[in-house]
Amino acid sequence: MIPILMYHRVNDTAPGQDLYPGMSLSPVRFEAQMRYLAEGGYRSLTLSQLAQIQNGLMEKPRCAVALTFDDGYRDNHAAALPIMRKYGMTATIFLVAERIGGTNDWDLYEDGLAPRLMSLNEIHEMKMAGIEFGSHTLTHAALTRVSPEEARRQIHDSRQLLVNALDVPIGFFSYPYDLVNDAVLEMVAQSGYEGACGASSLPQGPFNRWRIECLGCDSMRLFRLKASGLYYHLMWLRDRTVLGKALLRAKKRMRLWM
Repeated sequence: MIPILMYHRVNDTAPGQDLYPGMSLSPVRFEAQMRYLAEGGYRSLTLSQLAQIQNGLMEKPRCAVALTFDDGYRDNHAAALPIMRKYGMTATIFLVAERIGGTNDWDLYEDGLAPRLMSLNEIHEMKMAGIEFGSHTLTHAALTRVSPEEARRQIHDSRQLLVNALDVPIGFFSYPYDLVNDAVLEMVAQSGYEGACGASSLPQGPFNRWRIECLGCDSMRLFRLKASGLYYHLMWLRDRTVLGKALLRAKKRMRLWM
């Protein structure tokens, strides 16, 4: 199985400044990961290419990963793109359609300095460099916590907005906060998408592709495991077996006691 790796930001976020610890990856660490992939003979794929391989329309490379980014932060253009170009990598970036050129206003930053998102010009530059784009809703809505009508609007209208803005097909979707259920999954399937990236809490499928998050605190040893595909088996053991679920429950209880 070809791993789908998930990133958010590539920047030097100061300790304590990241609302979600580990979400930001330093450019130095990101470059080390891309260098490892390039020197190891890995080919990076867009999700469209991955789908072609899975459908038997494209030959499977000997070693491959699919790189994805959620939200469309400006540092994806400023920091990640030059590194990916240097090592011959590509990616799929999921955009929050109504926040292009704005800020991450769905998270509450105490100092009010929400990270900036890419402008339309920056997105077009990345498109010309071979980067693929997908939808991450209109406003980063938690789709399982809004009305069905609003969820459907977020899913359907974001795709159309991006198609019009970028003049390219928008084939893939990413569920904000990894919040997805069967009803939301069906909405995505009916809205013209080829597939979606979701959560390991549900079975894998075209509209719930599991991803492996790459964190700022990951060691190179752990990254190599994530890139190898073996990490998927560990995710399955954790989330889909009796022993794995028991260990997760025990871990939660330990957190409550501490």
